[in-house]
Amino acid sequence: MRGKVVYERLRRRGALAALLVVLAALPAALAEAHGPGEVAPQSLLPWSGYEAGLVGYDISWPQCPGSNFPAPPFDFAVIGVNDGRAMTKNECFSAQLAWARQAPHGPSLYLNTNSPPEGYTHADCKSTESGCLAYHYGYEAATFAVKAAGAAAAGIQSYWLDVETGNRWSENKEDNARVLQGFVDSLKGQGKTVGIYSTSYQFGRIAGSFAPKLPNWVPGVAHGPQDGPVACREAPAFGGGTVVMVQWTWTYDGNYACPPSPGPYRVTGAMLGSS
Repeated sequence: MRGKVVYERLRRRGALAALLVVLAALPAALAEAHGPGEVAPQSLLPWSGYEAGLVGYDISWPQCPGSNFPAPPFDFAVIGVNDGRAMTKNECFSAQLAWARQAPHGPSLYLNTNSPPEGYTHADCKSTESGCLAYHYGYEAATFAVKAAGAAAAGIQSYWLDVETGNRWSENKEDNARVLQGFVDSLKGQGKTVGIYSTSYQFGRIAGSFAPKLPNWVPGVAHGPQDGPVACREAPAFGGGTVVMVQWTWTYDGNYACPPSPGPYRVTGAMLGSS
């Protein structure tokens, strides 16, 4: 029935009008073809850039030194640039990035975040301007990380900010939010897409009501890939964002890519750099 309606409209209208009709009919046609509760083919991907249901690993400084990385097959990998804190280097980054490129889908990267250390200064800030110092530290830390990742990672577009209470943070949540904003602005200024790895509890404790509205990667909500679909639906989001990936911990951290949500993070095509 729907096909006849579309055909008649195509016949009667010009090329532009016909195209608009087809595009308007497509979502309903897909829903009709797959039925209630079924997932249509993923022509729209979540921000993570990975099709729903793909499973991957993330590794970084805890797996360094050494080369005992998870064995293939796996769908994708996320590699940490830092050595557990901002402004440091994961000495195994190159080896881990090479390992990640065994996967059929390109890698993404994550950065550790924290407050500026004591004694941090910036030419644009007075020593008493903690918010100014916090912002510039985050900006410089992200710039440092992209440079540390180097030419080998230049084509990688997707970056995650690891925001956890285990690192050093100020008691001033507004200053912590400024650190994160500095990270975000630096990365976006370098043409990167940005998401946040955290939990609603940790993010709120660190940055309060700060709402950058970035995609969420949430740990501790799944025990394996079989929990992925439910965890994606039920994981508490934070910072005004949408959950696009969930994580569990086995011998290595495993991750499940969530289906696209109806929120603002739908994109056409993969957003990751080439592998």
